[in-house]
Amino acid sequence: MLSCEFQFGKGPHDPKGKRYVLDTMFGTGDDSKLAGDVARTTIDSLNLKGDQPFGYWFDYGDDWWHQINVAAIGKCVPSVKHPRVVKRVGKSPPQYSEE
Repeated sequence: MLSCEFQFGKGPHDPKGKRYVLDTMFGTGDDSKLAGDVARTTIDSLNLKGDQPFGYWFDYGDDWWHQINVAAIGKCVPSVKHPRVVKRVGKSPPQYSEE
């Protein structure tokens, strides 16, 4: 599994914010801001609010930082796959330069 984490604080990259990381990160330093395992934490358990931004750091080696904005929280419709992307802006960049 590639390295990744989600960060929740006053802004997407708040150094004081709680971090959800891979379980291999626990015990490797200051665990005081580690809030949970990114692979086991459900979106529902985060109690997100509409218009709330949070940070997503994908692939520590390449440093792909993303800001995710919660557009809205609605009722779950069983026939619709969740979570889902509701809007994209622009073309997705290649993950590797040779793509």
